[in-house]
Amino acid sequence: MFFLNPSNNYQPFSRLLSTSSYPTTTTPNSPTNINHIVFGIVGSLNTWNSRKPYVESWWRPNITRGYLFLDRPPTPEFQPWPSNLPPFRVSEDVRKITTFPKTVRLIPARIVRTIIEAFREGDKNVRWYVMGDDDTIFFLDNLIGVLAKYNHSKYYYIGSNSEFVKSNYDFSFDMAFGGAGYALSYPLVEALAAKLDACILRYPRSYGSDLTLYSCLADFGVLLTLEKGFHQAELLDPAVNGTLNVLNSCAKAPSVKRVVLTSSIAAVAFNGRPRTPDVVVDETWFSDPELCKQEQQWYLVSKTLAEDAAWKFAKEKGIDLVAINPSMVVGPLLQQTLNTSADAILKVINGAQVFPNLTVGWVDVKDVAKAHIQAYEIPSASGRYCMVGKVAHYSEVVRTLRELYPSLQLPKKCADDKPFVPTYQVSKERAKSLGIEFTPFEVSLKETVESLKEKGFVRGDLNNEFVMIVSFRMSFFIMSVLTDLLSIHLDEKQAELLDPAVKGTLNVLNSCAKASSVKRVVLTSSMAAVAYNGRPKTPDVVVDETWFSDPDLCKQGQQWYVLSKTLAEDAAWKFAKEKGIDMVAINPAMVIGPLLQPALNTSAAVILNLINGAQVFPNLTFGWVDVKDVAKAHIQAYEIPSASGRYSMVGRVAHYSEVVRTLRELYPSLQLPKKCADDKPFVPTYQVSKERAKSLGIEFTPFEVSLKETVESLKEKGFVSF
Repeated sequence: MFFLNPSNNYQPFSRLLSTSSYPTTTTPNSPTNINHIVFGIVGSLNTWNSRKPYVESWWRPNITRGYLFLDRPPTPEFQPWPSNLPPFRVSEDVRKITTFPKTVRLIPARIVRTIIEAFREGDKNVRWYVMGDDDTIFFLDNLIGVLAKYNHSKYYYIGSNSEFVKSNYDFSFDMAFGGAGYALSYPLVEALAAKLDACILRYPRSYGSDLTLYSCLADFGVLLTLEKGFHQAELLDPAVNGTLNVLNSCAKAPSVKRVVLTSSIAAVAFNGRPRTPDVVVDETWFSDPELCKQEQQWYLVSKTLAEDAAWKFAKEKGIDLVAINPSMVVGPLLQQTLNTSADAILKVINGAQVFPNLTVGWVDVKDVAKAHIQAYEIPSASGRYCMVGKVAHYSEVVRTLRELYPSLQLPKKCADDKPFVPTYQVSKERAKSLGIEFTPFEVSLKETVESLKEKGFVRGDLNNEFVMIVSFRMSFFIMSVLTDLLSIHLDEKQAELLDPAVKGTLNVLNSCAKASSVKRVVLTSSMAAVAYNGRPKTPDVVVDETWFSDPDLCKQGQQWYVLSKTLAEDAAWKFAKEKGIDMVAINPAMVIGPLLQPALNTSAAVILNLINGAQVFPNLTFGWVDVKDVAKAHIQAYEIPSASGRYSMVGRVAHYSEVVRTLRELYPSLQLPKKCADDKPFVPTYQVSKERAKSLGIEFTPFEVSLKETVESLKEKGFVSF
């Protein structure tokens, strides 16, 4: 909660717990700069340790000003609060706002109300409030440049689109994605602060805070000013977040004695210092993220920030961390897919007319693998290890390939007429301390080409010429049609689901038909393609794989998702028969269980809705299945030679009332809905045959276990806290 600045007319709040911010003054007519911005960052104490490095990467103590809004007061382990972080505030408990009915969604309301709470801090000389999440990375120079273009004395709502395609579709690309940050001009926030709570009351069931804000601003007649460069690069989130997620798991495991991090030379050598033949790059070099951002080298930024975050986290948690920093990794391919380094060589030997004017470090994959093992096994190993066997310009790569394969048609000219980018040196001293004797570049290059041949990316007599083939060097292909998992009564315009579903399926099958190495296709379909055909589904009815949903019935009921799955699977079977493809279909119901990805999927959102203050539960009966069982079914369907046809994957059929009852037994203190959404008799349950699933060796995970793992995963990912 917050105390009120005496000059305000809002109802006062008492401050529960906080740290201080920084006062600043500026000239009224001066150009917009960092002093004119107040940041409002929304965080959760449960995930703060893993999210903190995101904020540290851009926050500038005594320069940036703003607040981190936490969901509860920091415990003693977080005290004293570090001075290099934004001062924290504890968000007002939305449940204690007496004007809010119980139908208000708590988390979206809390997040959007940080706008009010930031405003009530009473900072002076504010032109813009910039709001974001605790894993949003702001590029400050870019942000200032964007905001300086606009008149801060007028109403402005500036941001980028949602990363959720359906949100963009539904809202005509006019809604900002809060996770990437958005900006509101001071006059707009001033007006919004007086009306926001009333607005939340008008839209109590808005699923997310972005939608709530969008709706409220629409009432003011303020639409989004789209700035696509406003948010962080997409590479940054997975790079930093993925690194910290793994380190956080390691920190919790006492059996982990050392962590060997695969970083990159990208985090070492790009800092503006000259790289010429007499310069020796070593492990004391660190890439400059600001310079990388200026040049829009997002991959370099991601690697630099990820390693920097790892070192800070390791120091804080006392983790024994060693980093391996390889350059472009060449040599034999272990995996069946083409990686970036191998692709660079493939392009050169695949009829390219020119070669890039680039100088790159190169290293053999076997040397990198050995370095990881040695870094783990040698007790004295510590710090960073650059892994660069040779620094070579692309012209030298082409020359070496020509010596190895004289008949190849290789590029003879550089892509530009500028002088070649010079080579430089990279110290090998620390690598040698790990016992690394680097593989000769010529050997690595030859093994790369031979591996590309072996994997089917190129074929033919190397004494004559290369003949490229489009090849899936996989003996099977697992495919999932990208439509939402659940969509009940979609608007007519969303019949556009149908084209991507059917065409996407046939496009992949067509590619499989052309690849002789593809022996079997495992199609991820859905129970939506099985059970919707007008036949009664009652407790004595057993649905099995002979059932097929009726497309005409789906159209009549405007069940577009069900229709898309039905038509896609039907088209797949017809195409597979025509082309002689050995296809197996997996038809899962609602998939629950632990989330692998950081984003919320539709099935997990169903459970989150129930545990997150819903007042009623739907009068619906669904099949449910654990994600691990579905994954195993795909593997078994590929590996068991006799597998064929369709496999329904339904561990349990349950009405929502049973889901709520089970959740109540698992979490007695949770406030769960007690009433159904309507007064009609409950939709009856039915049975789904498990016989064919059992033939794949599937023993279904108990429903209670899957439900508990779903909730625990939602807590771990920060979607809910209790």
